[in-house]
Amino acid sequence: MDPTGIVRSNSDSQSLVTATPKLRRVANSPFDLTAVADVILRSSDNVDFYVMKAFLAYSSRFFSTMFTLPQSNNPDEKETQDGIDIFRLDERNQPLRYTLLFCYPGPSPIIDDIYNLMAVAQIAEKYEMGGIEEQARDIIKLSAFMKEDFLRIFAFAFRFGWKDI
Repeated sequence: MDPTGIVRSNSDSQSLVTATPKLRRVANSPFDLTAVADVILRSSDNVDFYVMKAFLAYSSRFFSTMFTLPQSNNPDEKETQDGIDIFRLDERNQPLRYTLLFCYPGPSPIIDDIYNLMAVAQIAEKYEMGGIEEQARDIIKLSAFMKEDFLRIFAFAFRFGWKDI
């Protein structure tokens, strides 16, 4: 077996490829196993974020609505870890972490990478987090990215309809 976790047969036979399952990791504080949490958000790269529904619902119309809908009691339709429901998301762990930090009380996260900042804005739009999208826009407007990567910022702002950028 090679380091990628893919098994291949020898060159004389047909190629057989099977992938090993991805390992689950747990996010760092404040979203780790010690967090007071009633839901787990699992990123696309298998990082579990232990979070409180109340903070998500307060920050997001999407999550607010989702948490009020009836949930299935069928164990085959429901994924849980440590007795807590898991919701799989399409987002990678780093931008998701930044977005969740905006949802929680305390200082806003410092994002020094334009790609993560744009990803946060996209997550905020997708999950109807207007306040977080506005904060991301304000960070972009005041950042050095405006001078360093102005064309990318312009294209991104145009896509989001941010006329003030």
